[in-house]
Amino acid sequence: YAVLNGTSNLEAFAGEFVHVINARGNTVSRLEILPGGYLMTGAVYEDELGIYGLRPGDALSFSFRGEVIELTGKTFHGDMEHVKLNLEFTELEATLAETLDGNAIAYWSAKSNVKVTPSSKFSDLLNLENKDYFDSKLPQIEILKNKLFTIIYHDDTAESFLFNVKESNPNNQRNTLQIDLANEGVENNTANDIVWRIFAIENECYLALTYRQLNRLKLDLFTKIPYVKVGDDYKRYFPSDEYYKYDYSFETTECNGIFISRHKDAYMNTSEFINPENMIFLLKLKEL
Repeated sequence: YAVLNGTSNLEAFAGEFVHVINARGNTVSRLEILPGGYLMTGAVYEDELGIYGLRPGDALSFSFRGEVIELTGKTFHGDMEHVKLNLEFTELEATLAETLDGNAIAYWSAKSNVKVTPSSKFSDLLNLENKDYFDSKLPQIEILKNKLFTIIYHDDTAESFLFNVKESNPNNQRNTLQIDLANEGVENNTANDIVWRIFAIENECYLALTYRQLNRLKLDLFTKIPYVKVGDDYKRYFPSDEYYKYDYSFETTECNGIFISRHKDAYMNTSEFINPENMIFLLKLKEL
């Protein structure tokens, strides 16, 4: 294997990922872009077939938003080398953040036990759902005597927390609230604690959650469809941005997750799937 990290000129894209790709164009690792354009440490592994990893002598190639660059004078050796990067992408185009209504999004669930073939498309493996399907996965919240905060999940399980509400750092000069949830009766264990922030947008208050925070609430938002080779428990993933390329007898696993795409509008050429890692979800709290 080899360990990669370093710098890039992607300062404006913190939170997104640079993909390490092999000669077949498969993603074999991802490096998160940190503030300042630094690239978080990641690893790439040797694969004799060159399908899920790199072969000794393969070029080190990196992809970001469709642009691919290749390191000059460096190849993969697989002898635990540390490769320092200084990636310069030239075809950068900043995008403005948009606020989308929930009805501008299409929601999908994955089919089960569907054989993946070279002609498969991402959408062939999904069922189109409506917004009610997404809403049905959101939890309910019960607050008892302003002390106990209970989250009731869509699978009828629940977690209870002690909670505290305080003012947080202002956002665009407007005050925000922070909700700290600490596991009830579990001392010195913060692994399952939750921190939420509430923002005022116009005259409404919204809970702002990332993709990871939503998945902490058992929504299971996915970016790729997990599938498994027949008779093999090793899980692989079908990406949303390309066809499945290789003729093996794979089948999708049971997948209860949610996939999202944007409905085509008058300013779009086509509808495309959205990576939820690049989104902030604004949820309005509603009293039942």
